[in-house]
Amino acid sequence: MSAGVHGYMRFENRPSFALKNRLTRGFLIALGVAASACSTTGLPVVNTQGIAENRQSRVKEVTPPQDAACRLQVIRKKAWLFRSSYFSSGAHIGSGIILTAGHNLYSSTFSVVDDVSVECGVTEHKDGAGRVSQFKRSSIAVLPGYDWKDFPRDIAIIRVPHPPAATFEVAPDDLQLKKGEEVHLSGFPGDGYTENGEFLFTARGKIVEVTPEFIVYAITTATGNSGGPVWMEKDGRFLVVGVHVSGEDDIGTARRVSQTLVNSLRNLLPASH
Repeated sequence: MSAGVHGYMRFENRPSFALKNRLTRGFLIALGVAASACSTTGLPVVNTQGIAENRQSRVKEVTPPQDAACRLQVIRKKAWLFRSSYFSSGAHIGSGIILTAGHNLYSSTFSVVDDVSVECGVTEHKDGAGRVSQFKRSSIAVLPGYDWKDFPRDIAIIRVPHPPAATFEVAPDDLQLKKGEEVHLSGFPGDGYTENGEFLFTARGKIVEVTPEFIVYAITTATGNSGGPVWMEKDGRFLVVGVHVSGEDDIGTARRVSQTLVNSLRNLLPASH
């Protein structure tokens, strides 16, 4: 695993750990969270032999649905002693709700989210842009029970006060995905692409594995892609089918999303006024 002061941690190495089961079985089933056929990290085990490098390309002009892709800059207080800045990706899914990975926004005893900036519909990051005015941690919802590297619960949202006009649509609960289908990834990668996720990139790749919780695709990812939308076009609709949570050996892995799963997160936010 690699991390930098200005780059969000990329889950590259996957050390073994006991998957934490803090929620009841009924609640897990209701949210589509089951870890039966996965590795000890909860991620699918995939044979990457023969999968070629498939690098992302820089987006020079914002057109739908790239205009709903977002860059997050998260300031964290570490052990009450210092603050660090991390960048990552997300997607606007309507009503000021930004969908991203849980590890981008969760707080723990020694690492607390202290401030957030969100830029959507841009091809290039500008310092100081997108700061969430009067930021409150109550504007964040992380899937209950999430802890570090708990990939089946690695989903979060944040509500921003000035939502962009463009949106992705969240995939319906009954959407069927198959190996060989193409998906797109949009986001602001760092390592190997840019220094600090300054530019919007995108790529298209085929699904190489799909489970009830995860999608694995042949796209070469990097730091900063975490939380980025994995999407496909269906009948003229741009559907977010997953949130990028991990990358390794020229494949990326997304936690699948559905309207029911996202609505469960929306219900954790206080009512907006």
